[in-house]
Parts: sequence; C-alpha cells; structure tokens
Amino acid sequence: MGETSRCAGPRRGNTPSMKTIGARLLLLISLLASCAATPPEQPSSETLLLEPPEGWELVYQFNNFRTRLSEFVPPGQTVSEWAIKLTLESHADLIETDPIDILIAEVKRLEETCTFVQHFNLSTGLENQYPTSVRLVFCGENRATDSGEISIMKAIQGNDFLYLLRLNKRVAAFEDASSEVNQQEVGSWSSYLSRIKLCDASREEHPCPDAD
Repeated sequence: MGETSRCAGPRRGNTPSMKTIGARLLLLISLLASCAATPPEQPSSETLLLEPPEGWELVYQFNNFRTRLSEFVPPGQTVSEWAIKLTLESHADLIETDPIDILIAEVKRLEETCTFVQHFNLSTGLENQYPTSVRLVFCGENRATDSGEISIMKAIQGNDFLYLLRLNKRVAAFEDASSEVNQQEVGSWSSYLSRIKLCDASREEHPCPDAD
C-alpha cells in the first residue's frame, strides 16, 4: 500500500533550531484538530513505499494538505487499547529539519513524560538518496499510561514532506533497559523499517521500483 503525498513543501532555507522544531511540533499537533482550507500549490510525486505488517488494521487516519497521520495495530487491538502500534506522520512544514534532529526532538518530548529514557542510533545515512535516520528508544515508565515503552523510530527527509515512522510496544514498567532488549524482535523491527523507503518517479536520483 503506497502512501502518496499530495502537496508541495515550502522553499528551503536555514535549518531550524531545536527550539523551533519543538514549537512546530506543538503547532502540528494543534492542526490535528483543525484542517487547513488552503489548496496545495501543486501535487507531490513522492511515494512512501509502505505495507503494514500482515493482518494489521488502519485504526486512525488524519489528512490535510500539510500534515498527515495514520495508525495501524494488530487484529483485536484498537486505537486506544493496543500493545503494539505502527504510526506514520508526514509533515510539509518540517522538510528543512534534519532526520537526526527530529528524532532527538522526539526523545526530548518523551523525557518529559517518562521516568527515564535511553536511546541509541541504529543507522543514519542515505536511503534512495534521501537523508534517513533510525533510533531505538526505551521509556522506563510513561506516567500517562503507567507502562514502559520500547520504540524504533525512522525519519526520512523528503523534498515535499518529512516522514516520521514509529513502531511502539507497551511493556511492564522497567528500570533497566538492557533487561528489556529482545535482540530478535529488535532485529525484526529494524528489518521491517528498512523496507519502508521513499521514492519519486519524477526524479532520477530517487527512482521508484518498477510496477509488476
């Protein structure tokens, strides 16, 4: 199931500071409650090549011209009652943001709600010539849910959107992240996220796979 962008991003300029990133994230959250009415300047040819895990269901979706959000969970789970969830965000207003910076901003947000946070860079570089970063994050106990969380997050800096993907798993609250590491599961998640790539059929440097 391809996720195709539908609006162009703003012109590129200076890289925003972490403070600016935080302010923008708060603004984008508020946009989820109010859809903009301004039509896009032009459609985007970017395509995010994403297939949810087999059997997983779309339980929430929000779209406007500059912000999009989709959430998937396994069968039998819901948008509010879930043990593991895949989230996709696309933000046109954050395309100037380095993927590492957006993931660090996400970590800092978690530090405000978790008893402790540990995080590790899994990979950073170019995928299909797009800047990309992947990070493993441990939250000992989220005070809002009274549960621990293990997440792998992937950020891709496109030309029209910044894409942020999260695989979140809720576990019992913990004090030692090393005791929660399941190397096989982390490897499986990393392999899955590595197959999610961005392409643009209109740009030779970002080729899309040939359709069967």
